[in-house]
Amino acid sequence: MIKLLIIEDDLYKSNAISEYLRDELNINNITCRESLSSGVFEVLDNPDYDLILLDMSMSTYDISDKDPVGGIPESFAGEDFLAQMELLGYKIPILVVTQYDTFGAGDDSFPLKILDNKLSKKHPEIYKGSIFFRSISNEWKVLLKEKLYEVLN
Repeated sequence: MIKLLIIEDDLYKSNAISEYLRDELNINNITCRESLSSGVFEVLDNPDYDLILLDMSMSTYDISDKDPVGGIPESFAGEDFLAQMELLGYKIPILVVTQYDTFGAGDDSFPLKILDNKLSKKHPEIYKGSIFFRSISNEWKVLLKEKLYEVLN
């Protein structure tokens, strides 16, 4: 049975991915976390995941009564997560699922394809690619299914 972790701060996106995995791919052992820190702590507590689906841009901490915004929103929190997993020696395959096709701002912006190449070179053992999520399209589902079969078989 596949054990999968989703680290995603957008509840709609997290639910859409979870629903697709359960209903279409019969993957039922899914845990969701909503921030960089809760994702890291989840892996520390339960290091036996087969795959992690990771958002690139998310909050540092979970939203709570004490911190209603979840800390500082991080544009590259996913990259920080990858670095922490590698530093801690975890070899769990990771796919980035993002709603952004461009990262950075102004003259420093770059497309998802550039980020994908950068992460592939920087984290070749654990980074397994990216999927562009658009709620109005089913293309993300096709790509996610393909990537899952590549990574898990």
